[in-house]
Amino acid sequence: MKKATTIPAILLCLTLLSPSVISALPVFAEADAAVTEESVPVSDEPSTDAPATDEAPVTEDAPAVTDGVTLTAPKALRAGEEVTFTLGCNTSNLRAAQGSLTYDPTVLTYVKSEVIPEDWEMTFSESDGTLKYLGLSTENRDLTGEIPLIQITFRIVDTAVEGNGLPFVLSDATVYNGSEEMILPGGNLTWAVTRPLSTECTLEALSVAGGNLTPSFSPEITEYSITLPYTAYYADVSTTACEYGQVKLSSRELKVGENEIRVTVISEAGLQQVYTITVTRLADPNYVPSSDNRILSLELSDGLLFPAFSPEITEYSIYLVKGQDVTLAPTPADKAIADPLTIPAERALGTTLDEATAGTFTIVCSAEDGTARTYTFHTILLDTPEELAKVQNSVIAESPLTAILIFSFAAVTVFFLGFVVSHLFHARNGKKESALKKEETEHKESE
Repeated sequence: MKKATTIPAILLCLTLLSPSVISALPVFAEADAAVTEESVPVSDEPSTDAPATDEAPVTEDAPAVTDGVTLTAPKALRAGEEVTFTLGCNTSNLRAAQGSLTYDPTVLTYVKSEVIPEDWEMTFSESDGTLKYLGLSTENRDLTGEIPLIQITFRIVDTAVEGNGLPFVLSDATVYNGSEEMILPGGNLTWAVTRPLSTECTLEALSVAGGNLTPSFSPEITEYSITLPYTAYYADVSTTACEYGQVKLSSRELKVGENEIRVTVISEAGLQQVYTITVTRLADPNYVPSSDNRILSLELSDGLLFPAFSPEITEYSIYLVKGQDVTLAPTPADKAIADPLTIPAERALGTTLDEATAGTFTIVCSAEDGTARTYTFHTILLDTPEELAKVQNSVIAESPLTAILIFSFAAVTVFFLGFVVSHLFHARNGKKESALKKEETEHKESE
């Protein structure tokens, strides 16, 4: 550091210690010394920064300055984007500071400035490519080390191209450490405009272990198919994305049959391209497919099915009330397929189902081995729900199964009653025989 000689130290101390007059304090500083600055990246994006002048651009590997004004920026400085630079002081016992930053207004548009320390007050003045700053700690607190003071946001003009230089001039900063006024050297710094974000989102290579893609891979083709053996439980997909592209893969676990794998390529700019691979995993060669093509149960949303459903019976009558849709929900055997059936209140052509016999509908149940069984349903329409109830009662009364159940119940009842009567009869006779024997014994004893 070097002591300031341009302004009396006493005047600066009095002024900087009074927040009420901070805006009236004149801003002063001149750039007269160069400084090497450490650039701190704020993103993970790779940088291809290059200087636009003979000066080497600041990089994050540059050595830090022991005492001086610092300026750092993100690596990515792209046309049309806002970027935030951080201005600070590398010193000890900092309580107040003032200085200026000069930039090229033809490539940078000033947006805003913000003070970083919470207990500092700061005033800014920007005009014709120069930003002046003046601030101090309202708590009279010392700051020591690499002290970030200001965040300055610029917008890079849309016309900037990769390699354009972004030059800055940091004036020397006048600072106050609580006892004396000091000067921190500034300097000239230059960054280069970064390349635009890549919009490319294609694959350069795509393959699946264990087979060949159909068609052969080409970056312009986005849909492929491949067949893998039964032993392939997982698709080993290999990809190579374009430069700066990122790849995301959907699940690669395989079931027997067709499986869709999505390969999504995402560009730096956020654009996406999806490649689809249809992987057919063959069935177990030793597996015997099921031939069970039965419907195990059938549920009706309304109406009456006659006879009662049985997997072995394939032809039925359905009594329906006019104007009602009825859905039949089948439960097929394991690994068989049977779709639900809806019997509409009106035909597709719009004719009301008002005939006595409304029509015939079928449900086909297909087994795993391809064999099929057809269940046929003849629909009979009734005018009112009351008629449906009468038919239901009549069907129940006339049902052979019902008759068998009634007969069986009657037979069981008769058998039970007969058993009870027989038991009572034998019990009564047993009591009589016991009484007679007792009388005979008493009579013999009396003689």
